[in-house]
Amino acid sequence: MSEHIAKIIEIIGSSDKGWEDAAQLAVDEAKKTLHVIHGIEVVDMTAAVDATSGKLTSYRTCLKVSFAVD
Repeated sequence: MSEHIAKIIEIIGSSDKGWEDAAQLAVDEAKKTLHVIHGIEVVDMTAAVDATSGKLTSYRTCLKVSFAVD
């Protein structure tokens, strides 16, 4: 039987396009230093709102990232 050890960290990505893009950008950045990412859990999503127009202007996605430990 093979055993695997994983570690979970929390990271935040931001984007002016949307929450999914913010999550993808966070994972892309994490891939630069983490290897064998198994999955993510979206913990929180927030956005900034333009006070004048009421439009969403930037999106932040907080993720838990699971990855293999050597």
